[in-house]
Amino acid sequence: MILHELLKDGERQGRDLAEKVFGDNFARLVEILRTGQARGELRADMDPAMIVILLIGASVFFFESREVLRHFPDVKFAHDPERYSRLLVDILLRGILSDNAAKDSRRALPRLTRGS
Repeated sequence: MILHELLKDGERQGRDLAEKVFGDNFARLVEILRTGQARGELRADMDPAMIVILLIGASVFFFESREVLRHFPDVKFAHDPERYSRLLVDILLRGILSDNAAKDSRRALPRLTRGS
């Protein structure tokens, strides 16, 4: 329903939804992440708003596509939103790289981000 409303009258509807429906929750999630950054629990170089957008986007996609995902044999969590959420948070917090690959990527990161 929300996606339908955004597509129907994007700019005006987007502003209304941001101000009246999602704004407070979005701001709370961003603040939770900022608090984690201030405590040293989360990386300080990550944009908290980006993380919230990733969580929302992944959740919206999951719930919008569950009926399709159920037909993929490798998707064993389509029927279990709680498991999906745990898997999503695990990937967000721990990443997808092995320890060795993560070390290599940290050494390469300055070269990849130069000029951005």
